[in-house]
Amino acid sequence: MIMHQTTITSSSKNTVLSIPHIAYTNYEQENFSYARVYEENEQYNEIAPHILLYIDNNYNIILPKHGNINIKLDPLPKSLYILFLRHPEGFLLKHIAQYATELEVIYRVVSARRNNTVIKRIITEITNPTNNMLHKNLSIIRAAFIKALGLEEAQNYIPVHCKRSEEYVKLGKAYIQLPWTLQ
Repeated sequence: MIMHQTTITSSSKNTVLSIPHIAYTNYEQENFSYARVYEENEQYNEIAPHILLYIDNNYNIILPKHGNINIKLDPLPKSLYILFLRHPEGFLLKHIAQYATELEVIYRVVSARRNNTVIKRIITEITNPTNNMLHKNLSIIRAAFIKALGLEEAQNYIPVHCKRSEEYVKLGKAYIQLPWTLQ
């Protein structure tokens, strides 16, 4: 097993995504349980008292100030949500294609999928501005938070936008704790 970092630079806003990943031999890949990818590297992270949104090492979205509610999302909407959390400044939805590489890396980590063709197809579909898949996944994110918190409280956690402006999560970066694999 070989551990190394992947660094990806997004040309749009000079952001750098550095996600550790593990390269495996063919034998290890065939006999590998993705549920244990970071088992040997997991460290217990204390949740700071000011944290309002915490993503644990299993990529569960937890809200500590709301009784540790776990927001249930499938890997694709969860990856999209994490992309928004990583960019507190927000971005225009019509420019989502500029974040395709970063979204792909996040999706690979969160979903633990192996099939490159399927992953590329999914990311291409969601970052295509003429496809409705992006808006469908944003609706899934909004519905999950509204169901868990109610409309008024969910407004701080869901991606919001005004016409012709960036879509972003109101919750500041200081109130979010991500696992080391997504920082």
